[in-house]
Amino acid sequence: MQIREVFDRKRFVFLDGGMGTQLQARGLQPGQKPELAALEMPEVLTAMNQIKNALDPKHILNDQKSYVKGETNHATTV
Repeated sequence: MQIREVFDRKRFVFLDGGMGTQLQARGLQPGQKPELAALEMPEVLTAMNQIKNALDPKHILNDQKSYVKGETNHATTV
């Protein structure tokens, strides 16, 4: 099913990836629009994306492969 079909059903659709909760935990104030966070809190979004990317399984696997091959002398953890 395509996303357009989901919205065309005219039912409630809840999409939540936890971004709002993470923004609140990092300083988003009541009444502040999360949609404007990229303009008002760019450093917070950058940090959140770095964490998300570091936790991506393909990145973790690539880091581990590099470590095993001796291409790096450290393992990165978050």
